Amino acid sequence: MAAGTANEFSIKTFTSHLLGGGALASLFQANITEAQGALDTTDFSFLCKAANFPTSSIDVTEVSYMGRPFRVPGNRAAQDWTTTIYNDENFKIRNGLENWMELISSHVSNVRASKMESINSYTGTLNVQQMHKTGGATKKDYVFTQAWPYTLAEITVDWDTNEMQTYDVTWAFSYWTSGESGIKAK
Repeated sequence: MAAGTANEFSIKTFTSHLLGGGALASLFQANITEAQGALDTTDFSFLCKAANFPTSSIDVTEVSYMGRPFRVPGNRAAQDWTTTIYNDENFKIRNGLENWMELISSHVSNVRASKMESINSYTGTLNVQQMHKTGGATKKDYVFTQAWPYTLAEITVDWDTNEMQTYDVTWAFSYWTSGESGIKAK
């Protein structure tokens, strides 16, 4: 077998294709750059313990011709973004998220706050960045535009655990961009 072929069983060959030793899942930072309501975003980048890079999908439309279906690309499909947050004893981020959601749709009256009529008045901007092992420049950045929290998950309390509280937030957004992929807002 020729040296350097795809089927060569060699750690050296494998690692030569894994540029920089591979991206580490733990080297990321998530931020809220624009928020609504009483959400103080100062600590979000420190307390956001987990996030994900977004799913990208295009709906498939089936068209039939003489009984045979074939598939063509449809529109871009809407996705969600989920973050996991450490809870501090002041519930600073959680209280802000609850307030943001209350302004979008009140628990008591089921109405939106009067100052939140247009989409930009009740949405914000978030991003997640992949960091380089040596520090410095961000290797990958996703920006979520017109985002808003639509699910604020429960916090479990339990006498049998000493773990720090965490909770998930699921965000809806209109679209994401990533300059490194050539996907920019137009």
